[in-house]
Amino acid sequence: MKKEDIKQFKLANGDEIVCEIIQYPDEESADLVVRNSYRIMMMASAPNGNHYYAFRPWMIYQDDPEMYQIVNVNHIVGEATPSQTVLDYYFKNVNFDDEAAEEASEKLKEFLQGLIDEAQHSLAEPLDSDNPNVLVFKPKNHRIH
Repeated sequence: MKKEDIKQFKLANGDEIVCEIIQYPDEESADLVVRNSYRIMMMASAPNGNHYYAFRPWMIYQDDPEMYQIVNVNHIVGEATPSQTVLDYYFKNVNFDDEAAEEASEKLKEFLQGLIDEAQHSLAEPLDSDNPNVLVFKPKNHRIH
């Protein structure tokens, strides 16, 4: 996969995709053959004005590099060469191998364990000694029955 073959498209339905071009349209067909096509999705906007984006497979179960998709050029309203930042994320996403998946899984486990530890730490006492159906919470020491 060459950097020059990666393009970013804005489609008529509003989707924005990044994909590898395999074959450009010719006189016989207005179809573009692509693979490794990912939709760019805005996930959140932060109060400081930053936006967060993610790559998702453009078509469900089409994330195998040996699978090709056809895009009709009549549905493309814009084309661009992706920025270096987009290319970096794209290549990281496309080359997501077993080792990278294992690393991501370990980071997720650590993050979740941190949340569990924090939640357990926030309890003042797990159970009230007089009544086992009462939990005591910090900081207000309210009792819930």
